[in-house]
Amino acid sequence: MGSISEDRLPIFGEKQSHSAKHYFTSSRPPDQLKDLTEKIRKDTGITSKKDFCIFCVNHMDVDLLAQRSPSFEHFASQVKSWR
Repeated sequence: MGSISEDRLPIFGEKQSHSAKHYFTSSRPPDQLKDLTEKIRKDTGITSKKDFCIFCVNHMDVDLLAQRSPSFEHFASQVKSWR
């Protein structure tokens, strides 16, 4: 699965959005988060968003994400307490 370094993470949802076009001052801004997600989904051959979400959950590094995101750390601790 493709990945993007945190410092290169896009700031807009879609490259065709008004905000992205205005920010990049062109009609051809680079792919944004939803565009990249859709590309990865197609590259993996997963056709449904539900199956793609399950795929991502099964392949994520929960501990690494919790180290990088206090809100995810809080969420993960709540999920772990459900067991």
